[in-house]
Amino acid sequence: MFLLGDVLRRNAAVRPTATALLYRGAATSFEDLHADCHRLAQALLASGVGRGDHVAILAKNSPEYATAYFGCPAAGAILTCVNYRLSERELVYVLGDCEARVLLLDAEFGDTWQRIAHECPRIEHVVLLGDGQRERTTPWREFLAGRPARPPDLELHEDDVALQMYTSGTTGVPKGAMLTHRNLLHNSISAVIGIPITPSATNLISAPFYHMAAGLNLILTLLLGARVLVHRDFN
Repeated sequence: MFLLGDVLRRNAAVRPTATALLYRGAATSFEDLHADCHRLAQALLASGVGRGDHVAILAKNSPEYATAYFGCPAAGAILTCVNYRLSERELVYVLGDCEARVLLLDAEFGDTWQRIAHECPRIEHVVLLGDGQRERTTPWREFLAGRPARPPDLELHEDDVALQMYTSGTTGVPKGAMLTHRNLLHNSISAVIGIPITPSATNLISAPFYHMAAGLNLILTLLLGARVLVHRDFN
C-alpha cells in the first residue's frame, strides 16, 4: 500500500536536508516539510476534524499550500482546493457544497472571507496563511505550534479520498471530483515515465495549486526527490 505521505517519508529518511521547496528565496528541506505535514495533521485532529471531513483551502501557491496537500490526508481528511478566481457567490456555493469544517485562508483573501463568512456556517475554524491578523482566525504557525511531528495513529488506505478538485461548472454548477491516494500516486507515477526529472532537478510551478496540473507536478517532483520552485501566482 502506497499513500501520499510516503512520498515525503521516504525522502525525509533518505535525504532529509535536501531541499524540497524553494519559495521567495527560502528553502524548506524534506525533513522540515515532512514534520510540518505531521504537525498539521495533528492540529486538525485536535481541532475536531475527523476521518472524511473536508478542509478547504483558499490561497495562492505557498509552502503552506504544499504542506496541506500531504498533511490533510495524513489526518484522514479531504483537502478541497478552491479556485480563488471564483466570484463570491461561487465561493459560497463550493464551501457549502463540500461541507468544509476548516478553512485554510490566504491573508490576501481576508476581506473576501469577511464578506461571505456569514453564509458559510459549517466552517468552524479559519487558519490564516501568510502575514497579518484577522478576527476569528488562527495564524498558521500558532495552529501548528506544540503539535507533535509524528504521524497520527490512524489506519489509512490507498482508496481513501485525499483530495477534492472542483470542475469549472461550464455546463452547470461546479462539481467536486474526489481523488484517492491511489488516483494521485498512480497518475504521478505514470507521468514520471515521460518526464525526465532527477533529484538534482528543479521544477518551477507557477500554475495554481488548486488546479490538478500543478498539484500532480508537485507530487511527482517530490516523489522523485527533486526541488519545487513555488511561484506564488502567474500574471
